[in-house]
Amino acid sequence: MKNEILLRWLLMPAKWRWLSLTGLLAGVVLLASYGWIAPAHGERQRLRDNTQQQLLRYQRLLAPLLRQPALQKLQLRNQQMLDDMVREGQPFSLYTLLQRSGGELEQWHPDRRDSQLKLWLDWSQLKQLFAYLVICEPAPALTSFVVQRKAERLHATFHLAFDDEIPLD
Repeated sequence: MKNEILLRWLLMPAKWRWLSLTGLLAGVVLLASYGWIAPAHGERQRLRDNTQQQLLRYQRLLAPLLRQPALQKLQLRNQQMLDDMVREGQPFSLYTLLQRSGGELEQWHPDRRDSQLKLWLDWSQLKQLFAYLVICEPAPALTSFVVQRKAERLHATFHLAFDDEIPLD
C-alpha cells in the first residue's frame, strides 16, 4: 500500500509533485505552530498579565507608604540631631565625619594614641573633612596625613590622636 502511494506520487508531473511537497511542508509548519508556538505565546501572555497584576499590587501597597511623612521626618530628625551634636562640640564620630565629608571609607584602625583612617575623596570632600575635624570638641590631633592622587580621586591616610598626649616623633 505504501509503495503504491509512493509510486503514484512519483508518476505525477513534476509541477504537482513540487506543489504537493510544498503543501506537505506547509502543513507540518502549521501543525508545529499550533502545537508549540501557540502555547508558548499563550504562556508569554499569561506571564505578562501576571507581571502587570503584581506591578499594580505593589504600586497600591507602596502608594500609602510614600504618602506617609514618617520616614522623611525621621531622616530629618536624625540629620538635625547630627547637626546639633556637631554644633554643641560633641566628640569625634567616624559616622559624622563620613556624612560631612562624603568620603568613601577604605580602612579605620581606632586607637587612643594613633588612629589610622584611610579614605577615598575628591578635593572638595577633603576640605569638608578638615572643616569637620576643626569643629570637633575635643578636636582630635592630626599627627600626620598623606594625600595621593589616584586616577580621578584622592587616596588619603590620616593619623589621629584623641588624647592630650601627642607623640613628638
